[in-house]
Formats: sequence, C-alpha cells, structure tokens
Amino acid sequence: MVQVIKLGVKRPAVRPLLPDPDPREVRYTLISVDDHLMEPPHAFEGRFPARLQDQAPRVVETEEGHQVWVLEDTPYFQVGFMAVAGRAHDDRRVEPSRFEEVRAEMRARDQRDRSRADSPLVPAEGALVLDTTGMDLERQVEAALAVIRAHPACPPLSPEPRAPGA
Repeated sequence: MVQVIKLGVKRPAVRPLLPDPDPREVRYTLISVDDHLMEPPHAFEGRFPARLQDQAPRVVETEEGHQVWVLEDTPYFQVGFMAVAGRAHDDRRVEPSRFEEVRAEMRARDQRDRSRADSPLVPAEGALVLDTTGMDLERQVEAALAVIRAHPACPPLSPEPRAPGA
C-alpha cells in the first residue's frame, strides 16, 4: 500500500522560463553532452509481466498536486523537475512539479533552440551525422573510425586499438 504523500508545500504559480540572452560574437564552439531524459509517467505501463505489473514504478499525485514516482511503495521525487536554470530567482523551487508543465517548457525551449542562429539542435555546417541506430557498440566504433579516417584532415591512425596502458 502506497504511503499517503504530503509535502506540506503548496505548488507555486509557474511562470515561463527567462528569455534567452541576446546573441553575442561566438568565440568558442561548445557542444553540449549533458542532455537529460525524462521518462514519461506511463513508461512502465504494460512492460512488466502481468503478475508483476502492480509492482511496476508508477507516478502518483500528492495531496498538494505534485507528481512523484513510486517504486516498491516508496515515493521518489523527479529530480529533473527541480532544475532551476532559466528560471527567475524568485521562481526557483526545490520541490516536485508536474509532467505537463515540464514537457511544455521543454517543447518551448526546443522550438527557440531550433530557430536561433547558433542552434544546438541543428547540425553545424559541414557536420557529419552518423546514425548508429541498430548498431552494437563494436559496429558504432567501427563506423565512427571509418568516418574519421575518411576525413582529409585526419592524420594516420594506428590500424589496431592498443590495450589500456600499452
């Protein structure tokens, strides 16, 4: 039986994220590799054997209207909801939010990112895109090395990988 979850914190009015800063001269190219995933509330529905489905992780709503994950009858806050980047200082909070609020903000941010001049969601001019869908790790490495070796500016690479510490 899931514990009754009460945080004792009223949900604040949520305002949109702050606008992006004005564009400036690009002095350095930065590639983000710190992107995050957020499982949707229905991620585990129908994915467990029928006899275990009632034990699958699920999202429940608290008395205050927060949404939290429950696993083995223990509530866990969605830590990604607590992100404060892009929020006004007085709108920062360290408490759960709701999936639809976060997803709406993500879609709005993605749309802004796609349409700006230095978009992190659009491949850079001259970028090589390697689709590794369906490849195992060994094939991914082989494909990446083939692309690198084929580039005219690539110095000769040793044909065989070296053992660590060799």
